[in-house]
Amino acid sequence: MKKVSTKSKMLITACAVLILGSTVVSAREISDYDMIMPRLGGVTYTDTLLKDNQSRAVNNNTLIGGGYTMNCAIYRGNDKLTGDRSAKSGDRIYISNKNPSNDVGTRVKLGCWTSLGSHVKVQTRGSWSPDENSEDVYVSVPLMRCTDNRWRS
Repeated sequence: MKKVSTKSKMLITACAVLILGSTVVSAREISDYDMIMPRLGGVTYTDTLLKDNQSRAVNNNTLIGGGYTMNCAIYRGNDKLTGDRSAKSGDRIYISNKNPSNDVGTRVKLGCWTSLGSHVKVQTRGSWSPDENSEDVYVSVPLMRCTDNRWRS
C-alpha cells in the first residue's frame, strides 16, 4: 500500500477547509496606538472603534516613556463613558463601562493623559479594544474544488 505524502495531506486539508464554505472570524476591533501625551494632564485620543458588545474595554500598553504612569478612560465624543484607570509600562488593564448597554453599536475612543504634575510630553504605545470579548461571526467563503493541483471555483 502506498503511503500518503505530507504534501498530499496538506492539500487534502486545504481542500476540506474550503469545501466547508464558512469560517469563524472575530468581530472585535483592535487598534494599535503610538502617541504623545501632552504636558500637565492634557488628554490625547486614539481613533474611534465600534463598541460591539457589553464587555469591558482592554488597554494593552507596551510602553510609557520615562517611567511615568498613564491614566486612561473610554470616551464617546467628549463624554467619558468609564472611570479613570492607571497603567504603568507593560500593563494590560480592563476598563468597565458605567452603562454598557447604552454604548453597544457606538464608536468610542481611548483617551490617555499623564498627571497634572507632569511637565514633559510622554510617549505611549500599545493596543486597545472597546470589547474584551468577541462574538463569533460566521463568514461565507466561495466554495472551491481542488483538481489536478489547481484551484477552481
